[in-house]
Amino acid sequence: MALGGILTLAAIICVIIILTTGFYSVPADSVGVVQRFGKYIDTTGAGPHFKIPLGVDAVSLVLAAKGPPTRANPAASLPRIRTWSPET
Repeated sequence: MALGGILTLAAIICVIIILTTGFYSVPADSVGVVQRFGKYIDTTGAGPHFKIPLGVDAVSLVLAAKGPPTRANPAASLPRIRTWSPET
């Protein structure tokens, strides 16, 4: 295999890894909290998104509150935390 063939194969493998680890989806009832090396970067809404792959960015999904708090349920405005990682 020539050097050009090896470089092409390496480029294809890199593209596949980036595409499989870089995209994530946030459900309609949640928000995504993006962290880069553990530091908060952004909050994303519902839908498909792209992050820096290979463990640089991590996304945690947080279930959004449903409605204002009430006397019967004062914790309704507190989000329930549900984490998600494409590696697991």
